Amino acid sequence: MVGRAGAGLLGVVLSGCGQSAPEPTTTTQPPPILTDRYPELVVTPHGLDVVTFGTRRIGTRQQQVVFVENRGGLPMGIFTLDLQQKGTPDSFTVGPFPDDVDGLRWVSVAEHGAIPVLDPGSAVPITITFAPAQEGDLFAALEVRTAREPIGQPTFFGDPRNPKSVTILQGWGAHEHDAFRLSAARLNFGSVAPLEISEQTLTIENVSDGPLTLDVELNADDCDRSFQLDLDAFYEGPLAPGEHTPLTVRFAPATPLPASCTVTVSSAAQVADVLILGNIGAGRLNRSPVVEIQEPSTGAVFAPNGVVRVSVLMSDPDQPASSLGCRVRAQRQRRTVAYCAPPDDRGLVTVEIPGSAFAVGPESLWVEVTDEGGRTARASVPVRIGERALMDADGDGFDRTLPGSTQPLDCDDQNPAVYPDAVEQADGLDNDCDEMIDEDTDLFDDDRDGFSEEEGDCDDVDDSVYPDAEEIPDARDNDCDGIVDERTPRFDDDLDGFSEEEGDCDDQSPDAHPGGREICDVEMIDEDCDGAINRADPEGCAAILGSKPRVIGGCILDDRALNAGETTTATMFVYDADTPAADLRFDWVVSPEAEVTVHNPTAALTAVTWDLDLAVPDGTRSRSFLVYALVFDGPLEDEPGQDWCSDEIDVYGAGTPLELERPRL
Repeated sequence: MVGRAGAGLLGVVLSGCGQSAPEPTTTTQPPPILTDRYPELVVTPHGLDVVTFGTRRIGTRQQQVVFVENRGGLPMGIFTLDLQQKGTPDSFTVGPFPDDVDGLRWVSVAEHGAIPVLDPGSAVPITITFAPAQEGDLFAALEVRTAREPIGQPTFFGDPRNPKSVTILQGWGAHEHDAFRLSAARLNFGSVAPLEISEQTLTIENVSDGPLTLDVELNADDCDRSFQLDLDAFYEGPLAPGEHTPLTVRFAPATPLPASCTVTVSSAAQVADVLILGNIGAGRLNRSPVVEIQEPSTGAVFAPNGVVRVSVLMSDPDQPASSLGCRVRAQRQRRTVAYCAPPDDRGLVTVEIPGSAFAVGPESLWVEVTDEGGRTARASVPVRIGERALMDADGDGFDRTLPGSTQPLDCDDQNPAVYPDAVEQADGLDNDCDEMIDEDTDLFDDDRDGFSEEEGDCDDVDDSVYPDAEEIPDARDNDCDGIVDERTPRFDDDLDGFSEEEGDCDDQSPDAHPGGREICDVEMIDEDCDGAINRADPEGCAAILGSKPRVIGGCILDDRALNAGETTTATMFVYDADTPAADLRFDWVVSPEAEVTVHNPTAALTAVTWDLDLAVPDGTRSRSFLVYALVFDGPLEDEPGQDWCSDEIDVYGAGTPLELERPRL
């Protein structure tokens, strides 16, 4: 059962000739899919899985994602992606197919236009938006249909066993006076380089039946100074019903570091926060610069009274090269000998350093480049101040041993990339001769927490941050999943606008939060977090309006084609606001076997199994059957409210391959 006041799920197992029915409590396994021969449509979640959006005020919206997958062995054409909103206003919308998904392509078909085609093993995310248009329980069904290209040699096919998948969507709309609707609950500016300016506009609409006056402000306590409001076009009101006003947010970062802000929009009856993000998450402007030493060459020799000329080429994927800074270090002496900065965005800079700034002998010349986000890149080159080395087989300027000693100096005198105090590279070598390999690189676990950057550590200098670590409320992404402080009292886990620290009494339920509307439901949820439930609430709770039963999503069939001897399941999702689920009645009819009818007068709406002889006459390749189902909310003599659904099942002879000719566009 699903629903606030009453809903039912009725299952019927249909089997071909020669297959006995399973016991009512037995879960039937779907017939095997020949995945190397057919496409296979899977929508996650699908079937009896219900995508629940919880309670949302009219004028607000929430998004969730479902995945359409092809688990078969042939390309799959997706003919329709539709929403059925039977008996309710249009409160759900489905987003278009994204353009940048691997395995998704478009094929032009005459009279049908461009058809999305999903390659084997591929999945595409589909965004569902819930924006309640009225108060109360709201339902819809997402229907995905596959089809074959209608030509002699098709390049894509439909799923012959289950060409259609249905996913149930559920949400609850709450209305308030002085209500408004935001065009977005979050603005993400993505990556913006320092000193650049980016703008996004939020639309605020009056969805109440009277005039609306608005107030907007940046939350000064948590707003990065990179964000500003542009109020030139904003109109605080009063706005007439249906009128809207733009609110522009400007992001002008001074650094590539992540930034966030909260903009609060309020009226006399509603308050909504809009989260503003910049340079956040994957692709944020926090990547390291790149540095290359072009001069001097490896093992170059300089006179102590001469000049050491150093040429460096640097760049950064997230900011202009002219905004980078660099310094040159004599690493053997552990000191800086020069500072530098590129004169233009080509990133090339040359500095001349007196030879007297160095000690006589071998030296590891380091160049460090740092960007405005604090990220640093290093490169090194070995040089020689004074006379050439006497025992230097690889020409890097470092003797094999210390003068007058047998103690090794260059730990690999056959490799010029290995010498004392070199910058360590991720190459499996001990570049700096410190008896450690690849330290300070992406291959090494620098903070000793068990993970390197290569293994997913998103902060390898903090041992409390690593993949799958326990998330704690410390404003860090402890588990390296791209989300900060989730599953802690500081985070709004159910996305209802409140965390536990902000008074959410059940942060796993979007229906429960401070200021929510108490509903007379059977789930015993304290929707407004005041400690009282349903009629125990001093202010009472919202009554649920009556209605006749509604079938959501039609007859949901696990398979719409099968061989004789196989089984499948039919399911009906029913919502009735004023009739308990136990009082609903169901009739099932299959035609042409019209005399086979199943009644369900029982109180508990558990799944009903049904052994149906779907025979295929001799000499006939296949036969189609119509499954017809009705639901009543009372005895027939009382002229009850009713609804119905129907669908077809094709049954092929035992061992007969399913036809790739069906379904067609």
